[in-house]
Amino acid sequence: MNFSEEAIEYICSTCKETETTRPLPDFPDYALATCSIEGKPTCRFLIIPRPPQEERADIFAAQIRADAIQSLMGHLRKETGAAAIYEDRWYRENESIKSRIAAHLYRFDKIMARKCTVERITKPLADDFLDRYHSYGSSQCKYCYGTFSPEGRLIAVSTFSGARRWQKPEGTISSYEWIRYASLPGMRIAGGMGKSLNAFITETEPDDIMSYADLEWSDGKAYEALGFKPESTTPSQSFIVRKNKREPLKRLSDEIIIQAIEEDHEAYVICNLGSAKFRLKRKAWQSPLPTEQLK
Repeated sequence: MNFSEEAIEYICSTCKETETTRPLPDFPDYALATCSIEGKPTCRFLIIPRPPQEERADIFAAQIRADAIQSLMGHLRKETGAAAIYEDRWYRENESIKSRIAAHLYRFDKIMARKCTVERITKPLADDFLDRYHSYGSSQCKYCYGTFSPEGRLIAVSTFSGARRWQKPEGTISSYEWIRYASLPGMRIAGGMGKSLNAFITETEPDDIMSYADLEWSDGKAYEALGFKPESTTPSQSFIVRKNKREPLKRLSDEIIIQAIEEDHEAYVICNLGSAKFRLKRKAWQSPLPTEQLK
């Protein structure tokens, strides 16, 4: 069973009402799984296998594919939720990807954030949790917060950067980045992101918070619900994939890329879908986020 068959089989096992089509005539190897609940389309998943063998070193072809995917995803998200599932991430982060698919299809246990507590936790504890349950694992950060169930179980983690300061007409601005948020697989904490954000705001009183939405999986609506505003979009980035791990091409010379492709017949280049930047402006720009949005 190849990647596409594996992914479609899992999606069908999670949602019995799934229809599979080939939405891009120029790329017939891509499959679109449309999942419905009670006959109403709920989410669509675009299954993206590695490029054909003859195109695995062709950066221009990879960009054309990314452009086609971006256009399709923009169209799909006008009607339903949509996510792009790449072969390398499927194999590298299999349990995490399956968990995200299930969450998009409302297959989760729900707990209300108001029943939970949010506390500062150590970085080793946060790193261990994120390495297990976040698609991109842990990262450098300064502030780590854990969300605990009423029984005291760690069920979500948020991390934030330290302050970056610059001078504006309003005065010195302290800006922070919301770097990671992840909850346990199969669990949704209603209001969890807002409660973690509120704990951070209460402690640091930031002027400004920014974060990024991975456009393979999200259009950032969760940030907008918390008062963030879209600011900019990072274009698709090019990678070489070796053993299902991505390495940015901008870090490598053309000679190294060619050599890597020649030496590893499983290596190939791809372009992701980029990311969207969101910013929550506070104090000098606008009133603080309404408390009811953070509970």
